[in-house]
Amino acid sequence: MESLARKIGHSPLPPPVVVTAANLPNSKLDSRRVEVEAVLLSDTLRQEERALEMRAGTNRFVAFVPSGISMPVIERDSVLKLTGVYISATADRALSSPDPFEMRLTDLDGIVLVKRGPWWTTRHTAGVVAVLSSCLLLAFFWVTLLRRTVARRSNELASEIEERELVERHRAMEQERSRMAKDLHDELGAGLTEAGILSSLMRNPAVPKEQKDGYLDQLSDLCCTLVTGLDEIVWAVNPRYDSVADLAGYFSLIAQRFLKLAGIDCRLKIDDAITTDPLDSRTRHGIFLAFKEALNNIVRHSGATEVHLTIEVVQGDLVISLADNGCGIQGTSGLPGSDGLRNMEERIESLGGTCTIESRSGEGTTVRFRISLIEENP
Repeated sequence: MESLARKIGHSPLPPPVVVTAANLPNSKLDSRRVEVEAVLLSDTLRQEERALEMRAGTNRFVAFVPSGISMPVIERDSVLKLTGVYISATADRALSSPDPFEMRLTDLDGIVLVKRGPWWTTRHTAGVVAVLSSCLLLAFFWVTLLRRTVARRSNELASEIEERELVERHRAMEQERSRMAKDLHDELGAGLTEAGILSSLMRNPAVPKEQKDGYLDQLSDLCCTLVTGLDEIVWAVNPRYDSVADLAGYFSLIAQRFLKLAGIDCRLKIDDAITTDPLDSRTRHGIFLAFKEALNNIVRHSGATEVHLTIEVVQGDLVISLADNGCGIQGTSGLPGSDGLRNMEERIESLGGTCTIESRSGEGTTVRFRISLIEENP
């Protein structure tokens, strides 16, 4: 026997049964049209069907949308009201998911958006974390590379600085050697030549004995002068005397000895708080030449009977003053000793200091040297 079915029309679908999360799952609803409000967990594609994984209370289920129906993208955690056929799992009927029931939707009218989910989702968070992690990883590699580059460049700069310091020390040493050679030539060269001439004259049998005695006296004085000049050169280059206190002591000795030979009294005023700040040989030698020139001018041109020598440190500056009670300076242009005054000023200025000369006719002259002891940063 065969049965024949023929479609002659259709009736409207029965109204759905409104089911709450508390009434799920319910096998009595099997194959009935139900209306369930649930939260969207995921939106995937399974065997060409749109599968909406939902959660209603503590129950999870899948709602299938037929293929061929275009459905807009819905954010996760959105609240949907679904209308479809309830299908429960039974012993002789397995579902496409391990959930106790599922729903089959007929069209898009069975999906109503009740509440849109937040635009920021866990997937967004994971993406941002992944991007930030990648940026941090790149930053770590970049910092590591930068540190290596900086370390390499620092080593290169240190090597360059060390090489430049070696070159600078070598240049300073060569300059010091050249200065010492010049000083020895200027101080001793001419004197030794004069000594040789005097010795030759003394050996000449044609020279009378009286003249030979005079040459002998000149040779003796010359030898004393050469010894003094050699002592000054050795003092200038000896590192044991590279301090302000040593300079003050040596200048006091030289001034007393030199002025005593000329019959001039020397009054000393050395600051008790004189420092032991270092002075390099070039500075000491330059100050000494200017100081010696000032003493020569006093002996040769001032007609003084008394000289006051003051050495002190004022506000980080070394101040050396020579004040005499001589005739003073009428004018400097074209007068004897004017070249010596200019030489003093040039020597002190070359050391970064100042040389001031105060004089009144008949009231004496004061020469003052001022040199900074504080090294300026380059």
